[in-house]
Amino acid sequence: IEMGSLGSIRVLRLCRLLRLLRILKIFSVLKELRRLIDMMAGCFKTLFWSCLLLFLVMTIWAIISVEFINPTIQQIVDEG
Repeated sequence: IEMGSLGSIRVLRLCRLLRLLRILKIFSVLKELRRLIDMMAGCFKTLFWSCLLLFLVMTIWAIISVEFINPTIQQIVDEG
């Protein structure tokens, strides 16, 4: 076996090892991304119900405001 071929074999092994490490790094990033997506999905349910409750409260207050303010505005318009 020649010494030059042993050096090239070592370089090939090193390249293969680096490629394997790069793939493992990608999987660790995907694991963190998966965790982040799972947390966001859990938050969307709470966010949806919060927005729905906020919409209902604002709608009820708008209706109450119109009921109380409209007679006063009608009186101002009639007076002139």
